[in-house]
Amino acid sequence: LIPDATKACLSFIFLGFDEIIFFRKIFSLSKKKSNDMVEVKNNPRPAKIKIISLYPNPSNRSISIEFSVELFAPIAYLSITDLRGRNIIKMSVQPLATRTQKFTWNGLVQNGQEAPSGVYIARLSQGMEVVSKKFTLLK
Repeated sequence: LIPDATKACLSFIFLGFDEIIFFRKIFSLSKKKSNDMVEVKNNPRPAKIKIISLYPNPSNRSISIEFSVELFAPIAYLSITDLRGRNIIKMSVQPLATRTQKFTWNGLVQNGQEAPSGVYIARLSQGMEVVSKKFTLLK
């Protein structure tokens, strides 16, 4: 119960073994008749974006990212970052009729040099929804 509110927005970050999920939910709140408290009702929404798979993981040269984007707006972005949050590559993606798309990263950073070995994060974002998965690049 949340006092004196009509909407609440909660953000969650789940750090799993092989994935990171940023989840933001907006809850509808309705007033209770007693002592001005509000009851939280969950508004579940199906995921409109998802990273289906990363393979091979770990990779020694390139990695294929399979993902899906269902909505045209707002613009969706696929990015690869290192663990410090620095963008290695970022591109906009549009939904396709096939729903599932594939992008193969060749292991190069934006200036054309090879990315160093390490753990990277593939992040798919659209509006307030963000889905991420970790992968390892070995040289």
